[in-house]
Formats: sequence, structure tokens, C-alpha cells
Amino acid sequence: SINLNDPWANFATTGGKSPFPPFASQGPGLPVYFPPKGIVFPLPDTFDYSAQKNFNLGQTASWNLSIEHQLKSNWLFRAAYVASESWHQDLVVQQNPGVKNVRPYSNFSTIHQDMSVGTASYQSGQFTVEKKFSNGLQFTANYTRSKIIDEGALGSIAFTGGVTNPFNIRFNRGISDVNAPDVLSVNWVYQTPGLKGMNPVA
Repeated sequence: SINLNDPWANFATTGGKSPFPPFASQGPGLPVYFPPKGIVFPLPDTFDYSAQKNFNLGQTASWNLSIEHQLKSNWLFRAAYVASESWHQDLVVQQNPGVKNVRPYSNFSTIHQDMSVGTASYQSGQFTVEKKFSNGLQFTANYTRSKIIDEGALGSIAFTGGVTNPFNIRFNRGISDVNAPDVLSVNWVYQTPGLKGMNPVA
């Protein structure tokens, strides 16, 4: 484990001392500057990334039930229930939250940690009307009514993802940012009348 109050205390390679000595700096036409040996990093510092111990890969279970009915020889109607449940979803959780202006690790402002603590559920009704090709026309229409619930849709520190309450992950559970409740798609093929036998202008 890393002691956040003294990150190099357990670093055996350097005997528990910081491997970063004061570095000299210079620029074109400027004299070489050597910081004093006792220089320290300005505090509080930001810990941009850490990973949860025993991080788990995400898992998803899905199931569906569909009913189809063919009408005559050209029409097909389908209704389906499609759902899934996910666990161990990637979430970014603040590990140094301020409580009454006091942080557990005073030398740090933010400590982001990548954790596999998120869950998500998907529920949907999917409906299809399909007409097979006849009389010059074929088409399919699909409509989906769905709901996605999760604790957070952005599992990336790069996009400042995170949860509202790091003490209670489920506090943020609700309609997902990626929820699209209504989706309609229609495609068709129409055979235009032939031009054979019509006048040259046509």
C-alpha cells in the first residue's frame, strides 16, 4: 500500500527517499538555475489516477422473449422484451472528499480512483412490422421503447467522470446519460414503374 502522506516511504529502491532530486533548469540566453536541495512540491497536490485493488472486469447478463405472427404471406408482426443487467462497471470515485472543509489526506486535493463498483440495467420493448416484397414494395419498421439506469455513464478520468456521493455509490443511481428512450427506424425498397413502351422524353 502507498502511504499518501509519504508516498516514497516504502520505496525500497531508494531507501524510502524521493527519487526526484531538485532539477536544474535553463533556457536560451538564461543562466542555469539550481533549486535549493530542500525544495518541496507545492501542496495540496492532485492525484490524477489510481486503480482499485482487486479491480474486476465488467459482467453482463441478458435475456429476451419474442412473439411473432405472420399475416397472410406478406406481413410479419413481432413484439419482443429485451433486457440486460451489468455489474462491475467502471466508475471514477473521489477518494479524498472534503467533509466540512476537511480532507482525509491533507497533502492532496483530489484523488481519483478507477473502481469496478458500477451497475446498470436495460429494459426495452421492441416492435417490428415487416412487409415482404410484393406489388413493387418491401419495408421494415422497428420501434424500441427502452430505459437505461446506472450510477454513472462516464467511466473515464479523461472526461471527469465520477459519482456525486463517494460515500454512497447508489446515491447517483438513476436514468443514464446515454438513455435514448424512443428509437424508430424504417427502411424500404420501392420498384419504380418500368419505362419500356413510354415516349422518348420519359
